[in-house]
Amino acid sequence: MRSSLVTALVAATTVTLAAQAGTPQAPPAQPVFRTGTTAVMLDIVVRDKRGRPIRDLRQDEISVLEDGVAREVKTFRLVEGAPADAAVSAAPVEAGVVQPDPLRRITLVSLVFDHLTQNGRKMALKAAQDYLKKPMPPGQWTAVFTLDNRLRMQHDFSRDTPALLAAVDRANTAIKEDAAALPGASREKSKPTDFASPGSGEIGAAGSATAGQDAIETQFRDTVERMQTLATSVETSQRGHATFYPLMALAKAQAGLEGRKAIVFFSEGLQVPTSVEEAFKAAISEANRSNVSIYTVDARGLDTSRDLAAAGAALDKAGRVSQGAMAKRGAGGTSMDEVQNDDLVLSTFHANTQAALRELAEDTGGVMVANTNDLGKGLDRVTTDLSSYYEIAYVPQGGEADGKFRSIEVRVARKGVDVTSRSGYFALPATDTAPILPYELPLLAAAATTPPPHAFDFQVGAFRFHDTPQGRQFTLVAEVPIGGLTVKEDKKTKQYNLRFNVMALVKDANGGVVERLSNSYPLEGPIENLPGIQRGNVIFKRQLWLKPGRYTLTTVVRDQEGDKTSVRQVPLRVFPEAPGIDISTVAVIKKIDKAGDQADAVEDPFRSGPMRIAPSLSTPISKAENSQISAFVVLYPDKAMNDAPALTIEFAQGAKVIGHSSPALEAPDAQGRIAYVATFPTEGFAPGTYELRAIARQGASQDETRTTFTVVP
Repeated sequence: MRSSLVTALVAATTVTLAAQAGTPQAPPAQPVFRTGTTAVMLDIVVRDKRGRPIRDLRQDEISVLEDGVAREVKTFRLVEGAPADAAVSAAPVEAGVVQPDPLRRITLVSLVFDHLTQNGRKMALKAAQDYLKKPMPPGQWTAVFTLDNRLRMQHDFSRDTPALLAAVDRANTAIKEDAAALPGASREKSKPTDFASPGSGEIGAAGSATAGQDAIETQFRDTVERMQTLATSVETSQRGHATFYPLMALAKAQAGLEGRKAIVFFSEGLQVPTSVEEAFKAAISEANRSNVSIYTVDARGLDTSRDLAAAGAALDKAGRVSQGAMAKRGAGGTSMDEVQNDDLVLSTFHANTQAALRELAEDTGGVMVANTNDLGKGLDRVTTDLSSYYEIAYVPQGGEADGKFRSIEVRVARKGVDVTSRSGYFALPATDTAPILPYELPLLAAAATTPPPHAFDFQVGAFRFHDTPQGRQFTLVAEVPIGGLTVKEDKKTKQYNLRFNVMALVKDANGGVVERLSNSYPLEGPIENLPGIQRGNVIFKRQLWLKPGRYTLTTVVRDQEGDKTSVRQVPLRVFPEAPGIDISTVAVIKKIDKAGDQADAVEDPFRSGPMRIAPSLSTPISKAENSQISAFVVLYPDKAMNDAPALTIEFAQGAKVIGHSSPALEAPDAQGRIAYVATFPTEGFAPGTYELRAIARQGASQDETRTTFTVVP
């Protein structure tokens, strides 16, 4: 797609077709994908071989292909200059297609700093400072963000250069502090997002010289608020990757503000193994749907040796995981490190982490700045790309939201032309919450099916923990036996492949969806390893916070290779917080593992220090294979009470209590909780089903929880 003269940056947003020719109509607040009612708008930047904007391009020189089929270009015009330019309001309206709002002349730039080493922070800081110290073009607004497992705003959109420079300095300090607080170091739980207040006054720092200032400020404030809401929603529902989901949230949140947008992403390379490929593609699609170009900056400069080091480290980890899996011989549940180990080895063949940065940039209409120690000079491209561009619109081949990828190709009929266009977008329904991912559409359809389909078995549980400002915390756990899933075997390559998806929908009493949690699991590797993998399980675990009320948890597992789906529903009841002691759901322990470096480790109540507890989901306990039964429970004493907390464990069979214990308790930890593991020998339990009760007391207050378990010979 490259030759020599022209670069086209294409943004896949939408405008609504007017009902009658020549009738203007306000553009929608965000992209819509409805059959027969939309056109796709493309913002195209055209340059000659010296990098100068081309201003004499004709409509007949442009052609657009969607999924390889030529589409009719409905509108075409050149846009350049500041928003105050009177030509904005005088732009002609093409018959049948609404022209963009004048606020499309505003351009937004988001500086985003990813996890960086000391050298990367130094390079990124200098590049950002060089970029900000140059005169900011009229109509351009800039914000500063950091990614440290969560998206944090260091400064909202502003034209105040000194304040932005200070924010960049804070951003690099924040990255340094977060690096010192990686797993193994203690740190306090932080808020999901630290966005500046929309009413801070920063947005209006440019004064009144910009046309439509009041409208701009209103839309900016709405955008900042939408960023906060969407970032929180995405982070809690898609905690699968610490980079792509926050980028997805940032891009989607800006969809409601017209105009060209750019994200300048400072990173030291990205790895995209199969397990996060869906999120990577979805982030690109969401940027294209929201008219956001991503400019990636490799903060390593001329240092490329880390790619080899990263590949070596990945191979070393793969070896260590394989040894551990062989030692277990498939017993018990399979950890995600184990089920994805073959994928981990395959990912080392993509050792050049710069390739993912390049793809992220070029597929969203940006460029990558890399292999230089003068990164600031490369960022000049951002300003020039945003200052002059063409707007074109075409009617898509099919407007239905079927989840399929719509590829876009832009061609310019001039010799020696270089065209770089956005790769396209997924045709998905618009939503104000976390973006819908392509694999989620059949899961949503299955969740709405009556009666619920049941093609294979899996287990699900919801474990209640303590009240927080966000609501009552629950840990949702689904356990999927790999042996029940369809496997494709390639006899020539001697590789197996299986793919399945999991979704948990939480609906309130009125049937409204309050949470959507999901993950995609692609597993592949040598056929010789398949028997061991099939003896294991994959654990889907997410944290959830709910306000008081009645809810229904619907969990959907789809075997993608076999096109089979199973659905399970569990009722949830959340009571208002009451004074006195509180107790979590008591959980029979299946096993205790060494915890990995999870992004949500601070929020996982089943994790204690370096260890992680795996709760049993109705798994029978074999007396022959287990010498003891263990249970886990957490007490939350009322800090306002001076009475010491107490715990009683009871076992019952029917209405008969067959045993009880009142163990001594340790003092509450720094979070104010008392985590307790109770252990009992299995020899005292005859085969059968039992009820386990945990009763917490503090002064006159009492709370209890109970569960059942089955003992087999």
